[in-house]
Amino acid sequence: MRTTMLSSGMVPFARTLGFSGDRSVVEPYTRIASSVSSSNASSMIVELLATKLCSRKMSMLRREVLHHFKSLLRASQTAFKEDAQALTASRKKINEEYKSKKHVKDQDSIIELLKFSKDVETELKQNVIQAKEKSPGKFELRIHEGTAKLINFPFREDAELPTFKTGRRCKKP
Repeated sequence: MRTTMLSSGMVPFARTLGFSGDRSVVEPYTRIASSVSSSNASSMIVELLATKLCSRKMSMLRREVLHHFKSLLRASQTAFKEDAQALTASRKKINEEYKSKKHVKDQDSIIELLKFSKDVETELKQNVIQAKEKSPGKFELRIHEGTAKLINFPFREDAELPTFKTGRRCKKP
C-alpha cells in the first residue's frame, strides 16, 4: 500500500523531470524508498530520478557529439577532396578542438559547442570550394552539390555602359 502511494505521487514528479508517466521507470525507486523512513524516502527518490535523468541526457549528448564529429570529418572530406595537405590539416584541427573540449561537463556548454560544430559543418559544405590552376591565370573550380550558388544574371552584349565626360581640370595657381 505504501509503495503504491509513493509511486502514484512520484509519477507526476517524474514527468516534470522528463520521464514518461509509466510506472516501470518509477517503481524500482519507490520499492527502494519503501524500505527507508517516509521522511527520507521522497528525497531519496528525487536524487535517484535526477541522477537517472542526468545520465540519460548525457548519453544522448555523447551520441550527438560523436554524430557531429563524424559529420564534420565528412564535410571536410568533401570540401578538400584530392588535396591531401588541406585534408590532413583540417582533420588535425578538428581532432585538436574536440580533444580540447573533451572535459566540458556542463550540458548548456555542450549544446553551444554542438551548435558551433553544426555552423562549421554548413560553412564547409556550402562556402568552401577548390580551385585548380589549369593554365597560367585560368582556374577550374570544383563545385559540388552542397555548394551554395547565387543567382547570376547573364551579361548582355548590347548593353550600353555609362560614359563619363572628361573635362579639363583647373590649373593650380
